Amino acid sequence: MRPVERYEEVEIDNEGPYRYRREAVVDVGGERTEMARRFVNVVWLLVVIAEIFIWLRVALRLIGANPANAFANFIYVLTDILLLPFLTIAGAPGAQGFVLDIPAIIGALVYLLFGWVVTKLLWLLLKPARRRVERRVDEVE
Repeated sequence: MRPVERYEEVEIDNEGPYRYRREAVVDVGGERTEMARRFVNVVWLLVVIAEIFIWLRVALRLIGANPANAFANFIYVLTDILLLPFLTIAGAPGAQGFVLDIPAIIGALVYLLFGWVVTKLLWLLLKPARRRVERRVDEVE
């Protein structure tokens, strides 16, 4: 059975002193598109939040921020969780306390690529194919 893109609902009430007819056109494809859009927005929001924290870490390590500082320590601990798979992928060259955090940069790029792939996959799975629906009405004179 093919998925229904649109369907009409007709409700008729003939009981009681009043009679009414209510018609509504439900756009199933539009509802699925909106659901896909919301999932994609949630994925991008999570990716952007992760990217902000990772790039904050890169900036703090680049300027030689004190790890004993509460804010810097918070960023380092939080991003250590995000960057766990990447921390041993490459060295982090540094001089006089200033460190270029290459694993964090690689992790940021991987998370960005992962977010892009997930959103494309969500669009492919959830967004319905566009279909043109026509209705022909013949008038008899």
